[in-house]
Amino acid sequence: MKKRAGGFFAAIISLAMLLNMNSIAVAEDAAIKVLLDGKTISFDQPPIIVDGRTLVPMRAIFEAMGATIVWDSETQTITGKKDDIVIIMQIGNTIIMKNGQSVVLDVPPQIVNSRTLVPARAVAESLNAEVAWNSVTQTVSITSSPDSTISSVPSELLYKWKGILNGRLSVYEFKPDGILTISTLGQDISTPFIISGNRLTLLWENAESQTADFELSENRFRLLFPSGESMDMTKVDTAADNDTPGSELNGYYWEGWDSGIGFVYEFLSDGKGVFYAGDAVITFAYSVENNIVTLDFGDLIEPGRFAMEKVGDTIVLIDHEGVAVTLIKLS
Repeated sequence: MKKRAGGFFAAIISLAMLLNMNSIAVAEDAAIKVLLDGKTISFDQPPIIVDGRTLVPMRAIFEAMGATIVWDSETQTITGKKDDIVIIMQIGNTIIMKNGQSVVLDVPPQIVNSRTLVPARAVAESLNAEVAWNSVTQTVSITSSPDSTISSVPSELLYKWKGILNGRLSVYEFKPDGILTISTLGQDISTPFIISGNRLTLLWENAESQTADFELSENRFRLLFPSGESMDMTKVDTAADNDTPGSELNGYYWEGWDSGIGFVYEFLSDGKGVFYAGDAVITFAYSVENNIVTLDFGDLIEPGRFAMEKVGDTIVLIDHEGVAVTLIKLS
């Protein structure tokens, strides 16, 4: 059963609620992001929105999609080439030419801060890519090969990832055979998945399939759902160090709720831990000495100290008011 937090734990959750409120405020002013097959495209001039269309620096978008580009400064004409596709655009002109065929643009290319900006959707679709716009996260998602499903899993994804599912810490393992295994409290759920560009689709057996765009980096995997919700996962460190101080807590976590917010305390190796509550993620340090556990959140709050009792694989932490919480081993 999930425990209601009290004392020190409640103070941390109150702090997390404030952080969540701040993160919402920041998200509303978030910069526009452009993803190509799950990878973020970097620009020297930030993308802008003009009359509902996202404009991006021409060279970055063309070259990211594998096209060459020629700029004619006299006529202010852009010529992009990829394989047998030739695209011609001109500053201020709402007509784009693709292999001699004209297409009308809602917004023409234009120069901003000495940079030539072009409509991201028009360029991507002219290069036979698929484009999706998430207005909540301000994200343009480009899939370079929308008609081909990748049967093999990208090598960067073949790791175990940790994330919060329905308020519980879970481990996600993407396997080369296209099967995702989700482990929560020792229970495993498996489902096939397919990947097309930067789009992941989970093919649940007894429910509708679930689709999300994804961003993939070395140690982070983020799912971006159509609703605007996102889910961040971090790579699991399987090299646990059992000789570090407090290593008996390594791999344990405690989940609970307070004020309608689910939260998780996770104890990692090297005396480090992570606290999750809503969208807030706070790191902390911990140590164990003479069966006394100290949690240190730095300047955020005074350290908390707890008596530790261990019976088999179960660990119980007890605060000075006698409130006890049970830690669970993440398998």
